[in-house]
Amino acid sequence: AASIVAIALALLAGTGVALWQAHAARTQANIAQRENASANAAMQFITSTFAATSPEQTLKADVSLRQLLEHAQAELDARGAVDPKVKQPVQRMLGRLYYSLGDFKRAAELLSAGTRGVQPRSRAEALALADDLVTESIALDSLERFPEVLAAADRALALRRQFAPDDPEQQLRSLANITIAHVQKYGLAACRKQADEALALAKRMPNPPTDVVLHVYSLIAAGARIADERARMLQVSDEGLSFADRHGVAPESPLRIELMRNRAEALSMQGRYREAETTARQAIAAAEKTGSAGDTRVGILHGVLAKTLSGQGRYREALAAQQDSLRFLPQAELGPRNLAVSLGNEALLRYSVGDYAKALALSGQAVDTLDKAGIALGDEDRTSVEVKHAWLLLANGRAAQAKALLDALLPRVRAAEGVDSENYARVLEAMAEANMLLDLAHASPAMLPELLRFKGRLFCSHGGVQGVKAMASST
Repeated sequence: AASIVAIALALLAGTGVALWQAHAARTQANIAQRENASANAAMQFITSTFAATSPEQTLKADVSLRQLLEHAQAELDARGAVDPKVKQPVQRMLGRLYYSLGDFKRAAELLSAGTRGVQPRSRAEALALADDLVTESIALDSLERFPEVLAAADRALALRRQFAPDDPEQQLRSLANITIAHVQKYGLAACRKQADEALALAKRMPNPPTDVVLHVYSLIAAGARIADERARMLQVSDEGLSFADRHGVAPESPLRIELMRNRAEALSMQGRYREAETTARQAIAAAEKTGSAGDTRVGILHGVLAKTLSGQGRYREALAAQQDSLRFLPQAELGPRNLAVSLGNEALLRYSVGDYAKALALSGQAVDTLDKAGIALGDEDRTSVEVKHAWLLLANGRAAQAKALLDALLPRVRAAEGVDSENYARVLEAMAEANMLLDLAHASPAMLPELLRFKGRLFCSHGGVQGVKAMASST
């Protein structure tokens, strides 16, 4: 059964895919050792499936990892009634590899099927299952299927507590399992405290797992980003990258990419856009060189690059980078919040290059996306999208419509985020702009067409254009 790993590694390496992607399959291959007969059957499936994609069969010199996975999944589905002891280990292996490609929808489907009803009979099986459940929870989190996220995460936590209650590494892995779903349920402060506890535990361990520690640094940086703690975000990102250096993590390793993304965003938030651009481009180059970051992560990195370019006033380059981001991000598989934010970001950049009508259409589409998904009024992500939409309504001369939106928005933001929040300040700024435009129009109705013709200059003189462009580089 151990030869499953060798076969998978050889085949994947033969396609030119980075070994990091194959590394994700090693734990899954061990699961197939539960029974010799099941292991042999799983091995037979893997070898026959991958052999069918060899150059002799496909008449192609190069076969991508995605082609291998798609063929393997089709074969698995076509075989109908397969013994779960054979089928589920293969599903879990394929799920992990789809996850490495950033195809979270397929990863979630395969991992959910591969872990469903599995009852481990040993410590090794339990911990391998827990690892897969964590990956499943992260894939589901990207799809915003939050109840399922928490169910998978809780099951992983229970397995670690049952089979390895006194193992510091397993305790660390449990503490490191923090998702957006956890933030929604328990609050940002509780999740940040848990991430800090994870890092403290890692520092007490003689040889903590490098990948988990780097993930913890990323979690702490992400928490700082949400809390708008810019200095902390940069500090912890740099600490994480220094940890990677000390532990021999290769410069192009995917383990570094999230930290590089956080570093670029922290620099952007501090107005250090040129440094941020350099870091973002380095992260993109590393991801594209190894092919191991996945399309979704590469798309996110292009979005970060767009912010750094926008901050430098290079709006057309920023728009091109944002469009690259959307090209990589599979919109049909994005959760509604992620899709709305992406549409809102493109809308601001469209505005920045003078395409006001397209900007407004995109921001309206972003709000509609949240409406259709039933995202509650007062949700922080929704508020950000609605504030952008209000600014773009103003930019298109629809001050009354913008004011109505802002009047409804202000008490919600005050209640949900507080009067010191950035969104509250943005709502107040937009309300001031709307009132100014409405007062001018009311005072001299005959001048309204001329007022709207020069709205760009008025907007700029009162901070409106700069406010919109600032959002384009910071959200």
